[in-house]
Amino acid sequence: MNPSSSATFLGSESHPVSSLPLEQMISRDLPYQVINFVEGQEIFREGEVPKGLYYVQSGCAKMMVNRDHARGRTTTSEYVTKLVGAGEYFGYKSLIKGTKSNSTAVAVKPTTLWLYSKDVVEKALQISNPLVKFLLKQAVMDIENYENISQLHYLASVQERIAHQLLLLAEKFGVHSEKGISLNLKLT
Repeated sequence: MNPSSSATFLGSESHPVSSLPLEQMISRDLPYQVINFVEGQEIFREGEVPKGLYYVQSGCAKMMVNRDHARGRTTTSEYVTKLVGAGEYFGYKSLIKGTKSNSTAVAVKPTTLWLYSKDVVEKALQISNPLVKFLLKQAVMDIENYENISQLHYLASVQERIAHQLLLLAEKFGVHSEKGISLNLKLT
C-alpha cells in the first residue's frame, strides 16, 4: 500500500459547485487516502469493521461473499455479488447500517482507490437530513434483500427456493390460526 496522502478533487474554481460532476460535488472538500492494489490483493474482508468509503479511481474490484458449502450450480464457496469499476463507490452498506462488512472486496486488476475514512463519512451522515438518512438505510436494506434473493436463486435447490418463497408469503400475507399460518392467495 502507498502511504496516506490527503488530497481533494481538483475542480475548476471558476465554476459553481452545482455545475461540477456529482463525484466532485460529493468529495470536493473531503480528505481521502490514495491506495494502490495489485491484481488479487484483498481490499477488505467479510466480518471486518469498515475503514471507510471506497471510490475506484482506476481499475476494478469484485465484491463477493463466501458460503460454507458449494451448492447448486457452483463448485466454489465464492459468490461474486458485484464488479465495481472506475467512477463507482463501494463499501457504503456497512457504513450506512453501522455494522461489520458482510462481503469481501478483491482487486481484479491493478486498481487505485480513494478511501474516505469512516469518521469523515459518519460526520457527513450526521449532518445530513434525517429523511436522507432514512432513504439511505432503506436503499441499503433493499439492495441486501435483492442480493440475498439472487444468491438463493443461484445457489439453492428448487425445493429450497419454493420453501423460501412460501416463508416470505407467510410473513407478508399469512394469517395466524390455531393450526399454524394460513395463506389465502388466489394464484390465477
